[in-house]
Amino acid sequence: MRPFSAEVNALLSACRLVVNGGCADEFRDMASRVTNWDSVLAGARRHAVVPLLLHALDHAGPLVAPCRIRDEAREQFERNALRNLELASRLSDILCALDAAGVTAMPIKGPLLALSAYGDITLREFLDLDLVVREGDRDRALAVLRDVGYRDALPIGSGSRAALVAADYHLQLVHDAHGVVVELHWALGRGYFRGYLDSSWAWHNAHTISVFGRPVHTLSPEALLVYLCVHGAKHVWSQLNWICDVAALLHSEPRIDGSHVFALARATGTWRMVRLGIAIAADLLSAEPPANLPPRWDNDAITVDLATRVRQLLCEPGTNSPAGDALSFHFGICDTRFDRLSLWAHLLISPRVADVTAVSFPPKLRSLYYVLRPLRLLSKQSRTWVGRAEAKWRS
Repeated sequence: MRPFSAEVNALLSACRLVVNGGCADEFRDMASRVTNWDSVLAGARRHAVVPLLLHALDHAGPLVAPCRIRDEAREQFERNALRNLELASRLSDILCALDAAGVTAMPIKGPLLALSAYGDITLREFLDLDLVVREGDRDRALAVLRDVGYRDALPIGSGSRAALVAADYHLQLVHDAHGVVVELHWALGRGYFRGYLDSSWAWHNAHTISVFGRPVHTLSPEALLVYLCVHGAKHVWSQLNWICDVAALLHSEPRIDGSHVFALARATGTWRMVRLGIAIAADLLSAEPPANLPPRWDNDAITVDLATRVRQLLCEPGTNSPAGDALSFHFGICDTRFDRLSLWAHLLISPRVADVTAVSFPPKLRSLYYVLRPLRLLSKQSRTWVGRAEAKWRS
């Protein structure tokens, strides 16, 4: 396995310093070996950890990096801080509007995660607001959001929208005036996770904390750890900020019960995803795994292989998926053969955004999207085969 460059090591050390109480001397040592600070800053931007890099630079002293790099990082940090504060204000407004309509909502990630895991709303980069409502409240929540100026981010017909809502677990809305994007969830994942699509999962694993001077529902620390690991796995851990989220949560919540995490993950078919998330946070950012995890929890050959692929991704700036193919990664993180078959079924027939925007069926014919999906996949694959055959013939 290829070792990390000095630039990647410096960025990882900066993240460790902030999210896991790492050592400033270690960061200074790593920084002294950097020959290309532009690469470090570019990596921080790509991985959405510029606030962590700047915090580490400020903590380590003025001579660690060139003034130009520090100034550019500070400029982006300030833009991010202003955006985060605006998003927090918009979130408070939305929660008030939903409360007034009798709809209970649960914020996930975004400002709440920045405050609870990082202890500072300016230390995490986020671009939108994620809200979970009960499935029975979905239509009322959408009506409230539309009343306060949000609209569907994608201009699709009613039949297409109904098909997408039936097959998916969230909708994206945007406000025309200020551009804030809201993702409204009625579950936390697609149905190929056993029990995970059940809209009641988040609410069965929620508690209440005080934020913005008001009680706010949020996932319990154990459920949040499961969710963050599943979210990172869904995106093949292609960004360091998702690993930082796991490490920051583990550091801020040292009493997370590993046996409870294990029970939640096994019940939802996400145990390998959770093992992978904890393992790479421990490996790359020195995060302390929760107490009471099962013995030999990290002794799984597939998890070890996937962790190696994630490390390789971090070694190759500009790539968007692990070495090999993202689909094989997703099959690798499935716990059982049944989970892999479920994933296959959903990939083959469950409509996606691209399917419902490609063709507009009336509401009564929305079931045709389940026929359109495999046909579009077959057409796409056929074009690939034909292209390869032509290339081989020409050579």
